Amino acid sequence: MFRKYFIVSMVSLSVLSCTLPNQVLNKSEFKIKNTSYQTSEGYNEEAYLLAFPDIVNGINNGNLQNGYKHFSPNGRNENRLLNPYYIQAKQSIDEGFNKIAYLNAFPPSNYNYSDPHNHYINVGKNLNYLSKPEYIKAKNNVHLYNENAYNYAHPQLRTQNISPYDDYITSLNNGLSSNTKFDELTYVRALTAVNSGLTETAYINSLVDFDESTYLLAFDDVRNKVFLGEYQSGYWFYINRGNIERKTLNHEKYRYSKEGFNELAYILTYADISSAINSGHIPSAYWHYKSYARIYEGRIAGNYNVIKQTVLDGFNEKAYRLAYPDILNAINNGQIPDAINHYLLYGINESRLNQNVYKNAYRTVINKDTTGSIGSD
Repeated sequence: MFRKYFIVSMVSLSVLSCTLPNQVLNKSEFKIKNTSYQTSEGYNEEAYLLAFPDIVNGINNGNLQNGYKHFSPNGRNENRLLNPYYIQAKQSIDEGFNKIAYLNAFPPSNYNYSDPHNHYINVGKNLNYLSKPEYIKAKNNVHLYNENAYNYAHPQLRTQNISPYDDYITSLNNGLSSNTKFDELTYVRALTAVNSGLTETAYINSLVDFDESTYLLAFDDVRNKVFLGEYQSGYWFYINRGNIERKTLNHEKYRYSKEGFNELAYILTYADISSAINSGHIPSAYWHYKSYARIYEGRIAGNYNVIKQTVLDGFNEKAYRLAYPDILNAINNGQIPDAINHYLLYGINESRLNQNVYKNAYRTVINKDTTGSIGSD
Protein backbone atom coordinates (compact mmCIF):
# COMPACT_ATOMS: atom_id res chain seq x y z
CA MET A 1 0.00 0.00 0.00
CA PHE A 2 1.45 3.31 -1.17
CA ARG A 3 4.66 3.83 -3.08
CA LYS A 4 8.03 4.11 -1.37
CA TYR A 5 9.89 7.36 -1.67
CA PHE A 6 13.36 7.85 -0.23
CA ILE A 7 14.12 11.47 0.48
CA VAL A 8 17.91 11.44 0.43
CA SER A 9 19.51 9.29 -2.22
CA MET A 10 23.14 9.15 -1.17
CA VAL A 11 23.80 9.43 2.55
CA SER A 12 25.93 6.94 4.43
CA LEU A 13 25.19 5.80 7.94
CA SER A 14 28.79 6.55 8.73
CA VAL A 15 28.06 10.24 8.21
CA LEU A 16 25.89 10.11 11.28
CA SER A 17 28.70 8.99 13.56
CA CYS A 18 29.43 11.98 15.73
CA THR A 19 31.21 10.14 18.54
CA LEU A 20 34.20 11.83 20.09
CA PRO A 21 37.65 10.35 19.50
CA ASN A 22 38.81 7.85 22.11
CA GLN A 23 41.14 9.40 24.66
CA VAL A 24 43.77 7.45 26.57
CA LEU A 25 42.76 7.81 30.19
CA ASN A 26 45.18 7.72 33.08
CA LYS A 27 44.05 6.11 36.28
CA SER A 28 44.26 9.42 38.04
CA GLU A 29 42.27 11.40 35.50
CA PHE A 30 38.82 10.63 36.91
CA LYS A 31 37.62 12.18 40.16
CA ILE A 32 37.27 8.76 41.69
CA LYS A 33 36.48 8.90 45.40
CA ASN A 34 34.34 11.20 47.46
CA THR A 35 37.42 12.75 49.02
CA SER A 36 39.30 15.77 47.73
CA TYR A 37 42.44 15.45 49.88
CA GLN A 38 42.32 19.17 50.57
CA THR A 39 44.36 20.62 53.45
CA SER A 40 44.66 23.96 55.18
CA GLU A 41 47.97 24.39 53.34
CA GLY A 42 46.08 24.68 50.06
CA TYR A 43 46.58 21.16 48.76
CA ASN A 44 44.14 20.04 46.07
CA GLU A 45 44.41 16.53 44.62
CA GLU A 46 43.08 17.40 41.18
CA ALA A 47 45.40 20.40 40.85
CA TYR A 48 48.38 18.39 42.10
CA LEU A 49 47.88 15.72 39.45
CA LEU A 50 47.25 18.32 36.77
CA ALA A 51 50.46 20.18 37.61
CA PHE A 52 52.85 17.25 38.03
CA PRO A 53 52.94 14.53 35.35
CA ASP A 54 55.61 12.66 37.36
CA ILE A 55 53.03 12.01 40.08
CA VAL A 56 50.53 10.76 37.51
CA ASN A 57 53.17 8.41 36.13
CA GLY A 58 53.88 7.13 39.63
CA ILE A 59 50.21 6.30 40.12
CA ASN A 60 49.96 4.61 36.73
CA ASN A 61 53.05 2.53 37.46
CA GLY A 62 51.64 1.42 40.79
CA ASN A 63 54.26 3.23 42.87
CA LEU A 64 51.78 5.70 44.36
CA GLN A 65 48.19 5.28 45.51
CA ASN A 66 47.30 8.92 44.91
CA GLY A 67 48.79 12.40 44.78
CA TYR A 68 48.38 13.06 48.47
CA LYS A 69 50.53 10.04 49.35
CA HIS A 70 53.37 11.82 47.55
CA PHE A 71 52.63 15.27 48.93
CA SER A 72 52.77 14.03 52.51
CA PRO A 73 55.64 14.20 53.21
CA ASN A 74 57.70 14.43 49.97
CA GLY A 75 55.79 17.13 48.11
CA ARG A 76 55.52 19.24 51.25
CA ASN A 77 59.28 19.10 51.75
CA GLU A 78 59.78 19.98 48.08
CA ASN A 79 57.51 23.04 48.43
CA ARG A 80 55.43 21.81 45.51
CA LEU A 81 52.46 23.96 46.52
CA LEU A 82 54.60 27.01 45.76
CA ASN A 83 55.50 25.72 42.32
CA PRO A 84 54.12 28.04 39.57
CA TYR A 85 52.66 25.01 37.74
CA TYR A 86 50.68 24.02 40.83
CA ILE A 87 49.50 27.58 41.47
CA GLN A 88 48.31 27.84 37.86
CA ALA A 89 46.65 24.40 38.00
CA LYS A 90 44.82 25.21 41.22
CA GLN A 91 43.59 28.48 39.78
CA SER A 92 42.27 26.62 36.73
CA ILE A 93 40.54 24.04 38.95
CA ASP A 94 38.97 26.85 41.00
CA GLU A 95 37.69 28.34 37.73
CA GLY A 96 35.99 25.04 36.93
CA PHE A 97 38.54 23.35 34.65
CA ASN A 98 38.36 19.56 34.40
CA LYS A 99 40.75 17.73 32.09
CA ILE A 100 38.43 14.89 31.02
CA ALA A 101 35.48 17.22 30.47
CA TYR A 102 37.67 19.55 28.40
CA LEU A 103 38.93 16.68 26.24
CA ASN A 104 35.40 15.45 25.61
CA ALA A 105 33.93 18.89 24.93
CA PHE A 106 36.78 20.12 22.75
CA PRO A 107 38.50 17.13 21.08
CA PRO A 108 42.18 17.73 20.24
CA SER A 109 41.58 16.52 16.69
CA ASN A 110 39.13 19.39 16.16
CA TYR A 111 40.91 22.09 18.15
CA ASN A 112 44.54 21.22 17.31
CA TYR A 113 46.24 20.93 20.70
CA SER A 114 48.24 18.29 22.58
CA ASP A 115 47.68 19.31 26.19
CA PRO A 116 44.17 20.37 27.32
CA HIS A 117 45.33 22.46 30.27
CA ASN A 118 47.81 24.45 28.19
CA HIS A 119 45.10 24.99 25.60
CA TYR A 120 42.73 26.26 28.28
CA ILE A 121 45.32 28.67 29.70
CA ASN A 122 46.36 30.06 26.32
CA VAL A 123 43.09 29.90 24.39
CA GLY A 124 40.05 28.55 26.20
CA LYS A 125 40.20 30.89 29.17
CA ASN A 126 40.12 34.03 27.06
CA LEU A 127 37.28 32.64 24.95
CA ASN A 128 35.21 31.51 27.97
CA TYR A 129 35.29 27.84 26.95
CA LEU A 130 34.19 26.73 30.43
CA SER A 131 30.89 28.55 29.92
CA LYS A 132 30.10 26.79 26.66
CA PRO A 133 27.11 24.37 26.77
CA GLU A 134 29.20 21.47 25.45
CA TYR A 135 31.69 21.86 28.29
CA ILE A 136 29.02 22.15 30.97
CA LYS A 137 27.37 18.99 29.66
CA ALA A 138 30.70 17.15 29.50
CA LYS A 139 31.59 18.16 33.04
CA ASN A 140 28.26 16.93 34.34
CA ASN A 141 29.09 13.57 32.77
CA VAL A 142 32.34 13.11 34.70
CA HIS A 143 31.03 10.72 37.29
CA LEU A 144 32.23 10.06 40.82
CA TYR A 145 33.10 6.51 41.76
CA ASN A 146 30.30 4.58 43.47
CA GLU A 147 31.22 1.14 44.77
CA ASN A 148 27.69 -0.26 44.71
CA ALA A 149 27.26 0.85 41.11
CA TYR A 150 30.58 -0.65 40.10
CA ASN A 151 29.63 -3.94 41.79
CA TYR A 152 26.28 -3.92 39.99
CA ALA A 153 28.05 -3.38 36.67
CA HIS A 154 30.76 -6.01 37.32
CA PRO A 155 29.39 -8.76 39.58
CA GLN A 156 32.18 -11.14 38.50
CA LEU A 157 34.65 -9.20 40.66
CA ARG A 158 33.22 -10.78 43.83
CA THR A 159 33.90 -14.31 42.61
CA GLN A 160 37.38 -13.30 41.47
CA ASN A 161 38.18 -11.68 44.83
CA ILE A 162 39.13 -8.40 43.13
CA SER A 163 38.73 -5.01 44.77
CA PRO A 164 36.13 -3.03 42.78
CA TYR A 165 37.96 0.24 43.46
CA ASP A 166 41.30 -1.12 42.23
CA ASP A 167 39.59 -2.63 39.20
CA TYR A 168 37.86 0.68 38.47
CA ILE A 169 41.19 2.49 38.40
CA THR A 170 42.89 -0.09 36.21
CA SER A 171 39.89 -0.42 33.91
CA LEU A 172 40.38 3.20 32.85
CA ASN A 173 43.47 1.91 31.07
CA ASN A 174 41.70 -1.12 29.56
CA GLY A 175 42.01 -3.20 32.72
CA LEU A 176 44.79 -5.07 34.43
CA SER A 177 43.12 -7.44 36.87
CA SER A 178 39.86 -8.08 35.03
CA ASN A 179 40.92 -7.05 31.49
CA THR A 180 37.79 -4.90 31.37
CA LYS A 181 37.89 -1.61 29.53
CA PHE A 182 35.89 1.05 31.38
CA ASP A 183 32.39 1.06 29.90
CA GLU A 184 30.75 4.36 30.78
CA LEU A 185 27.32 3.30 29.51
CA THR A 186 27.26 0.20 31.75
CA TYR A 187 28.57 2.10 34.75
CA VAL A 188 26.20 5.04 34.35
CA ARG A 189 23.26 2.69 33.97
CA ALA A 190 24.27 0.87 37.17
CA LEU A 191 24.75 4.22 38.92
CA THR A 192 21.26 5.25 37.81
CA ALA A 193 19.86 2.05 39.31
CA VAL A 194 21.69 2.60 42.60
CA ASN A 195 20.55 6.22 42.85
CA SER A 196 16.99 5.12 42.05
CA GLY A 197 17.04 2.63 44.94
CA LEU A 198 17.07 -0.61 42.93
CA THR A 199 18.50 -3.71 44.51
CA GLU A 200 21.10 -5.59 42.50
CA THR A 201 18.54 -8.26 41.59
CA ALA A 202 16.08 -5.61 40.44
CA TYR A 203 18.85 -3.96 38.41
CA ILE A 204 19.71 -7.22 36.67
CA ASN A 205 16.04 -7.88 35.92
CA SER A 206 15.59 -4.36 34.57
CA LEU A 207 18.19 -5.01 31.88
CA VAL A 208 16.40 -8.03 30.44
CA ASP A 209 15.26 -7.04 26.93
CA PHE A 210 15.89 -3.32 27.60
CA ASP A 211 17.62 -1.27 24.92
CA GLU A 212 18.09 2.49 25.31
CA SER A 213 17.74 3.44 21.63
CA THR A 214 14.75 1.14 21.13
CA TYR A 215 13.02 2.64 24.16
CA LEU A 216 13.64 6.24 23.09
CA LEU A 217 12.40 5.55 19.56
CA ALA A 218 9.30 3.85 20.94
CA PHE A 219 8.25 6.67 23.27
CA ASP A 220 8.70 10.04 21.65
CA ASP A 221 7.81 12.08 24.72
CA VAL A 222 10.56 10.38 26.72
CA ARG A 223 13.06 10.93 23.91
CA ASN A 224 12.09 14.61 23.74
CA LYS A 225 12.79 15.16 27.42
CA VAL A 226 16.07 13.24 27.30
CA PHE A 227 17.17 15.39 24.37
CA LEU A 228 16.27 18.56 26.27
CA GLY A 229 18.06 17.33 29.41
CA GLU A 230 14.89 17.02 31.50
CA TYR A 231 15.38 13.26 31.92
CA GLN A 232 18.75 11.65 32.53
CA SER A 233 18.13 8.81 30.07
CA GLY A 234 15.49 6.46 28.76
CA TYR A 235 16.67 3.89 31.28
CA TRP A 236 16.17 6.34 34.14
CA PHE A 237 12.59 6.92 33.02
CA TYR A 238 11.97 3.20 32.52
CA ILE A 239 12.98 2.19 36.05
CA ASN A 240 11.43 5.20 37.77
CA ARG A 241 8.24 5.90 35.81
CA GLY A 242 7.86 3.22 33.16
CA ASN A 243 5.31 1.15 35.07
CA ILE A 244 3.44 4.20 36.34
CA GLU A 245 2.99 5.61 32.83
CA ARG A 246 2.57 2.17 31.23
CA LYS A 247 5.65 2.53 29.08
CA THR A 248 6.89 -0.98 29.69
CA LEU A 249 8.78 -3.42 27.50
CA ASN A 250 5.50 -5.21 26.80
CA HIS A 251 4.04 -2.11 25.21
CA GLU A 252 3.15 -2.56 21.55
CA LYS A 253 5.19 0.48 20.60
CA TYR A 254 8.31 -0.98 22.19
CA ARG A 255 7.79 -4.25 20.33
CA TYR A 256 7.40 -2.39 17.03
CA SER A 257 10.44 -0.26 17.85
CA LYS A 258 12.42 -3.49 18.24
CA GLU A 259 11.38 -4.28 14.68
CA GLY A 260 12.85 -0.91 13.65
CA PHE A 261 9.75 1.29 13.48
CA ASN A 262 9.65 4.95 14.47
CA GLU A 263 6.68 7.08 13.48
CA LEU A 264 8.51 10.37 12.91
CA ALA A 265 11.23 8.72 10.81
CA TYR A 266 8.55 6.91 8.82
CA ILE A 267 6.84 10.18 7.92
CA LEU A 268 10.12 11.93 7.10
CA THR A 269 11.24 9.11 4.82
CA TYR A 270 8.07 8.32 2.91
CA ALA A 271 6.33 11.20 1.15
CA ASP A 272 3.40 8.96 0.16
CA ILE A 273 2.67 8.24 3.83
CA SER A 274 2.89 11.90 4.77
CA SER A 275 0.56 12.80 1.88
CA ALA A 276 -1.93 10.07 2.79
CA ILE A 277 -2.08 11.33 6.39
CA ASN A 278 -2.55 14.96 5.31
CA SER A 279 -5.34 13.99 2.89
CA GLY A 280 -7.10 11.87 5.51
CA HIS A 281 -6.68 8.54 3.70
CA ILE A 282 -4.94 6.99 6.71
CA PRO A 283 -5.06 8.08 10.35
CA SER A 284 -1.35 7.87 11.12
CA ALA A 285 2.00 6.39 10.13
CA TYR A 286 1.73 4.10 13.13
CA TRP A 287 -1.56 2.72 11.81
CA HIS A 288 -0.08 2.17 8.34
CA TYR A 289 2.92 0.28 9.67
CA LYS A 290 0.81 -1.84 12.01
CA SER A 291 -1.84 -2.65 9.41
CA TYR A 292 0.24 -3.03 6.24
CA ALA A 293 3.94 -2.36 6.19
CA ARG A 294 5.13 -4.72 8.92
CA ILE A 295 3.41 -7.64 7.16
CA TYR A 296 3.36 -6.82 3.46
CA GLU A 297 6.04 -4.16 2.83
CA GLY A 298 9.76 -3.93 3.54
CA ARG A 299 9.93 -0.31 4.53
CA ILE A 300 12.34 -0.70 7.46
CA ALA A 301 15.42 -0.47 5.26
CA GLY A 302 17.77 1.83 3.37
CA ASN A 303 17.56 5.55 3.99
CA TYR A 304 14.79 5.03 6.50
CA ASN A 305 17.41 3.76 8.96
CA VAL A 306 19.59 6.78 8.29
CA ILE A 307 16.72 9.13 9.03
CA LYS A 308 15.70 7.12 12.09
CA GLN A 309 19.17 7.77 13.51
CA THR A 310 18.70 11.52 12.99
CA VAL A 311 15.45 11.33 14.96
CA LEU A 312 17.30 9.56 17.75
CA ASP A 313 19.93 12.32 17.64
CA GLY A 314 17.19 14.92 18.12
CA PHE A 315 16.16 16.01 14.64
CA ASN A 316 12.71 17.51 14.29
CA GLU A 317 11.61 19.07 10.99
CA LYS A 318 9.39 21.74 12.54
CA ALA A 319 11.99 22.75 15.11
CA TYR A 320 14.70 22.93 12.46
CA ARG A 321 12.64 25.29 10.32
CA LEU A 322 11.69 27.40 13.33
CA ALA A 323 15.26 27.66 14.60
CA TYR A 324 16.89 28.46 11.28
CA PRO A 325 15.11 31.05 9.10
CA ASP A 326 17.82 30.63 6.46
CA ILE A 327 16.73 27.02 5.99
CA LEU A 328 13.06 27.98 5.88
CA ASN A 329 13.79 30.63 3.24
CA ALA A 330 15.79 28.15 1.17
CA ILE A 331 12.89 25.69 1.29
CA ASN A 332 10.35 28.36 0.35
CA ASN A 333 12.59 29.49 -2.54
CA GLY A 334 12.94 25.95 -3.84
CA GLN A 335 16.68 25.75 -3.18
CA ILE A 336 16.31 22.67 -0.97
CA PRO A 337 13.33 20.29 -0.72
CA ASP A 338 13.04 20.14 3.06
CA ALA A 339 14.89 20.45 6.37
CA ILE A 340 15.94 16.79 6.62
CA ASN A 341 17.87 17.04 3.35
CA HIS A 342 19.75 20.11 4.57
CA TYR A 343 20.54 18.51 7.91
CA LEU A 344 21.90 15.30 6.40
CA LEU A 345 23.99 17.08 3.80
CA TYR A 346 25.15 20.11 5.79
CA GLY A 347 23.57 20.62 9.21
CA ILE A 348 25.04 17.51 10.79
CA ASN A 349 28.55 18.82 10.12
CA GLU A 350 27.54 22.24 11.40
CA SER A 351 26.30 20.76 14.72
CA ARG A 352 22.95 22.49 14.26
CA LEU A 353 21.14 20.19 16.70
CA ASN A 354 23.50 21.26 19.47
CA GLN A 355 22.76 24.97 19.21
CA ASN A 356 20.72 26.66 21.93
CA VAL A 357 18.49 28.26 19.31
CA TYR A 358 17.56 24.78 18.09
CA LYS A 359 16.94 23.43 21.60
CA ASN A 360 14.63 26.38 22.30
CA ALA A 361 12.76 25.81 19.04
CA TYR A 362 12.51 22.10 19.79
CA ARG A 363 10.96 22.83 23.18
CA THR A 364 8.49 25.23 21.60
CA VAL A 365 7.43 22.69 18.97
CA ILE A 366 6.90 19.73 21.28
CA ASN A 367 4.94 21.88 23.71
CA LYS A 368 2.59 22.99 20.93
CA ASP A 369 2.34 19.80 18.89
CA THR A 370 -0.72 17.74 19.75
CA THR A 371 -0.94 15.74 16.52
CA GLY A 372 0.69 12.62 17.97
CA SER A 373 3.70 12.64 15.65
CA ILE A 374 6.13 14.10 18.17
CA GLY A 375 5.04 14.34 21.75
CA SER A 376 2.64 11.46 22.23
CA ASP A 377 3.16 8.12 23.90
